[in-house]
Amino acid sequence: MVATLTFDHVTKRFGKVVAINESSLTVKEDEFLVLLAPSGCGKMSAIQMVARLEEVMYGSIFISDEDVTCLPPRKRNVSMIFQNYAVRPHMTVFENIAYPLRFMKVSKDEIDRIENEFSGMVRIENLLKRYPSQLPGGQQQRVAVARDLAVKPKIFLMGEPLSNLDAKLRGSIHTEFNTIHAKIGATGVLSLTIDLKQ
Repeated sequence: MVATLTFDHVTKRFGKVVAINESSLTVKEDEFLVLLAPSGCGKMSAIQMVARLEEVMYGSIFISDEDVTCLPPRKRNVSMIFQNYAVRPHMTVFENIAYPLRFMKVSKDEIDRIENEFSGMVRIENLLKRYPSQLPGGQQQRVAVARDLAVKPKIFLMGEPLSNLDAKLRGSIHTEFNTIHAKIGATGVLSLTIDLKQ
């Protein structure tokens, strides 16, 4: 299921610092928006407000036609990949991907089907019995992507998911994000920091 994401005159301040000032934008269904800017420009604040990890000070956020500004995170059908991936170290790759599905009371057969679909999509189908500590950063990133896509969110958010990877791997995975997005059609927002000193 896909949806539009709309910011309607959204403002976010931290004390006297204005992170986002009356911003309005719409990410259409199936679009993949990349927020590319230097550190401190409000990219992560925007993404965290969609997930309601940060509160909107003024304005409204809509997912499709629903005003979700005050809606609890669990009712937004939004997935977010963090910079540190947030995979559970005591769980295997299979268990990491299955965890949110079990929480949603998805049947075992359906979990197996979804696991096969998304682990294959991100090319970790041979790693399902391993633990995160046995995987390099790039493969842990793929686990996080498979886990968060498996719940079929309306909006797929990525907050600086590549910053812990080396430059070559960042380029490779960024290309794969585009391929995965084309396959699933989810509306996505990706935050990337650009270093103006380079």
